[in-house]
Amino acid sequence: MHITQLTFNPGGHKRLHTSGWEKVAGIIPESYKQRYLALYETNKDNKIENKTTVYSTSLSELPSYKLKNYIAENKLNIKTARKFDKLDAVIISDLFIRENYTDLKLNNWDAKAKQSYYTPQPPENLYIIPVDFIIDNSKLSKYSDQTDQYGYSNDILKNRKGEVYTHYIITEKNLNDWIQFDPNFEFIKKHSPISGLVITNHHGNTKACKNINFFLNLIDNIEKYKLKVIFDTSVNNDINQGVVVDFDMYQTLYNMLNSSDVENWEIAREITANCEYDTSKPYLMHLYCSFSQLRKANGSANYQFLKKKLNKEINMESYGRNNNPTFTAITKHLVTKFPTYNQVFLDCFKYQVNTFIGKDVIKEIISY
Repeated sequence: MHITQLTFNPGGHKRLHTSGWEKVAGIIPESYKQRYLALYETNKDNKIENKTTVYSTSLSELPSYKLKNYIAENKLNIKTARKFDKLDAVIISDLFIRENYTDLKLNNWDAKAKQSYYTPQPPENLYIIPVDFIIDNSKLSKYSDQTDQYGYSNDILKNRKGEVYTHYIITEKNLNDWIQFDPNFEFIKKHSPISGLVITNHHGNTKACKNINFFLNLIDNIEKYKLKVIFDTSVNNDINQGVVVDFDMYQTLYNMLNSSDVENWEIAREITANCEYDTSKPYLMHLYCSFSQLRKANGSANYQFLKKKLNKEINMESYGRNNNPTFTAITKHLVTKFPTYNQVFLDCFKYQVNTFIGKDVIKEIISY
């Protein structure tokens, strides 16, 4: 299927329209989202068990070599397979699934504050209609002319690459507006809508688009064969157990990242990627906000696994990959969002300021 969203502006050009470039990769039905969330609650504490058959799926982001080393070092008798009827458990990434399939965000613009912010994207009722169902309706032909606009043909049958559409997606909200303008659009409601989220192709989500059907089939097979789900963060925590970033280690890593030595940056990245996340989290967060080299896409697959987790948890929108926010902006954001770690963040702020000035101008900051 080649799907695109079909739009119509009753108050504008009064013609059916597609973007020409944007391609719908698939739909995540709301029912599948709820089934996944239920699976998460049931399986979130699962660990890899000895003498089991496991499938590390394409929805896991744990580097394969870390999993192999973990199995070897712990002398686990683990078999691997890809046929669901042969499995005991599957390994997936909750972070990847939530970011790309179940917890999508809408980018909003605050004109008064002159900054963007994100809100959860709610599911919509969607009509998935075969192209012929629209094109062959004589009462709507006047809305599907092929005149040029902005240098492009308004061809709703194929995109600008010449790929032919097979289906259109129309939101129920939009369709109701169309019907008010022209009751002939009512016939579209002969199809039953489904509630869900539309996944479109955009920069950086190629893997997510390619795996939509796999994700939906995975949910079905987990339930069908009563498979255990193991989340890759749980495995990674077990692998990194015992390595903790405390305040002393934070200072060492800060100085390494604050240097101009690229090799020091690489070493610091690998140290952070191989520590216990939960016990090291506040120090990792402060370092991540403070140094752009930690937010760039380069680095090992091992580090990228940590980077995605930090980026999702911190969710601080005011900096880019090549710029650092101010010391106070970092502390304000982290203290507000993670009040449990207030004193840790204040200690980090004190060290950050004193290091920048080159002497201890701040002796102590106490959280109340």
